[in-house]
Amino acid sequence: MDKIVIVATSTVDPITENTSLDKIKGYWCFDIPMSFGDMARKSIEGIPIDMRQKMQSLIFCTLSSDEKSRAQIYTDIANGKSRSKPSTVLEAAGLNTRISLCGDLDVNPDIYNVQAACATGLKALELGMMTAILKNQVVIVGACDKMTTDFNLTFFNSLGAIAKGEIFTGPFDKNRSGFSMGVGAAFVTICTETKAKENGWQPIAYIDNIISCTKPVHPTNPSDIEFIASLVQRCLDESSISIDQIAHWNAHATCTPMGDDLEYQTYLKIVGEKDIPISSLKGRIGHTMGPSALIETIHGIRGLQDCKIFANDLLKDPVVDDQRILKKPVTTKKKSFIKTSFGFGGRNSVAVFTIL
Repeated sequence: MDKIVIVATSTVDPITENTSLDKIKGYWCFDIPMSFGDMARKSIEGIPIDMRQKMQSLIFCTLSSDEKSRAQIYTDIANGKSRSKPSTVLEAAGLNTRISLCGDLDVNPDIYNVQAACATGLKALELGMMTAILKNQVVIVGACDKMTTDFNLTFFNSLGAIAKGEIFTGPFDKNRSGFSMGVGAAFVTICTETKAKENGWQPIAYIDNIISCTKPVHPTNPSDIEFIASLVQRCLDESSISIDQIAHWNAHATCTPMGDDLEYQTYLKIVGEKDIPISSLKGRIGHTMGPSALIETIHGIRGLQDCKIFANDLLKDPVVDDQRILKKPVTTKKKSFIKTSFGFGGRNSVAVFTIL
């Protein structure tokens, strides 16, 4: 079967925009002074124009919405209006942004949406793979969320998921108490290797495999270690990559007490004593929700292109004495990595990528 390749990536996130951890209304956040729509548009504009013009399917996902539009709807209700402007309602749901991403191009792609909580990014990429293979299409997969709005901060605080206190500690730290909220947008262009050659596009990476599976055990708690480990092992077994070829475990780890411990135990079941580092980018960008896996995959690819593996930022006191839980970046000559993504309701996705 023709392999699926990534031919372009673009991301707008706290790393690319050089923003730092700060408090917003008492909550730890990595924010970007851009609107939801502006982040999405800036990110997709980082995809070469010829790829956007040849796009046949767009998969664009969001778990949030435009705060100003939603506030306007509430204002209209309070003022006794029978209805808000249709454009305001559509923007509040992120629908106008989906349309505008194609508005300046002479293309009419199918537009899809995937919502799978924090596993959204990889699940969307998996759907993109299926579409690229079965329909032989050029597919652009993207996601955008601005989670630092009043509603989102209140929502996740009510779940007890956001870190509190005067000091924020990163993934795999003994003293972590929850995640910091992040914002960002990311897009990737994928197609078959044959179609990339036909268009003269240089592949960046192979998508060796993506597997998704759901095992709900609790509305917010992750699936059990045995189940997730079996999913990771199956992803490796069905790819062309062996565990000895893996350079890095690009972790989902969000800084929650339960989630990070579970992922580390899963990592041990798969990796054992092998010298394969594990790190999560969320200590540097926060939890960006829908686009998190795409942003973290893109930075994983870019890192391996420079023979580097990123560290766990803000990691002060690791949960265990394991030098593979990176406190500093390291170098590698290997080309493949595992990416994990876990969402509420036991929704799980695992992928293996190889840079070219």
